[in-house]
Formats: sequence, C-alpha cells, structure tokens
Amino acid sequence: MGGQFRVLKAQRRFSLSESAFSINTKETLAIWCSVGAFIPYFQGVYLLVCTDNTTALSNIKEFGGITSELHDKIATDVWALAQ
Repeated sequence: MGGQFRVLKAQRRFSLSESAFSINTKETLAIWCSVGAFIPYFQGVYLLVCTDNTTALSNIKEFGGITSELHDKIATDVWALAQ
C-alpha cells in the first residue's frame, strides 16, 4: 500500500493479518497510512484524497460506515489524524 504527496512517497506491505482484510478495508487502511505519513505537510490546509475505491472514500467522508467495525474504526481514525 502507499501514497504520494508531491514528490514524496510512502509505502509499506500489508502485514499477514492485514492481508486477510476486505479490499475496502485495505484501501481505507492505505488512505489512513498515507495521511499519517504526510500529516506534517497538511497543517492548516484542506486535503483532497484521490482513490478509485468509492466505498473507502464514502466511509471516510461519512465518518465511518456499516461495512465492518474494523473498517469503521479505520475510517474514523483518518478524521482523528486530521484534527
């Protein structure tokens, strides 16, 4: 999983337990990791997340969803990073 901000890149492999997650949870986790990696650059600005996974993006925009407790927690953790 990974993300990019300008010329900076952040990436890592899914752990063994993470590799069993649903694709939507993996995509949400990737967004969370990317936002976390670049948070020092995002102070005082609006953040636009670009992803091809509409479920992950929708759950983050809605402060969580109903797909799974884990997915819901990761989505709300993205907002916690932004605070």
